[in-house]
Amino acid sequence: PDNIFALGGLPVARSTDRGQSWEAVFETWQLAAFGRFITIDPQNPDIIWSGGATNIFTPALVKSTDGGNNWVKLNEELQIFEDVSFESAVNDLIIKQGQSSDVMLGISIGIFRSQSAGESWESVFDDFSIHTLTHSASDPTTVYASGENPDGTLFFAASPDFGDTWQTVEMPDSPNGTRVND
Repeated sequence: PDNIFALGGLPVARSTDRGQSWEAVFETWQLAAFGRFITIDPQNPDIIWSGGATNIFTPALVKSTDGGNNWVKLNEELQIFEDVSFESAVNDLIIKQGQSSDVMLGISIGIFRSQSAGESWESVFDDFSIHTLTHSASDPTTVYASGENPDGTLFFAASPDFGDTWQTVEMPDSPNGTRVND
């Protein structure tokens, strides 16, 4: 309970004294970028994911497997977003309950999934810009996703099998220009 992680743009900071003092553990405070999330694996708190966009608006994804002491820039080392040629961001990440190696990313061009702890990725949903992912409260294998669709109306997507299949529910009578962030 003494350890807290926070974003300062894209740099990740850690406090080991309940927020009394902070140190940058990924990058420095001078890095101008756009952090969107930090996700700590509930099965293994040494596994920490963070992401957002770089200062030139390209997707950024980093991972630590030792409690935040060392970080790997997955977008650079694995080039998982090499096909993304426009402004984009990694908005959220969700981990399959009971299986730390199975994760999904919500990104501006859909959802990517890795079943290899981030070693390789595949697109599993590319219809809309995804800003948020969450587990169902009653069934943790069910995942909900939302963000922006091309029409600018409210929607959500649901997967009963952690990304293998998706069903989309759109609300065409909702106000235009709407997006869901959380």
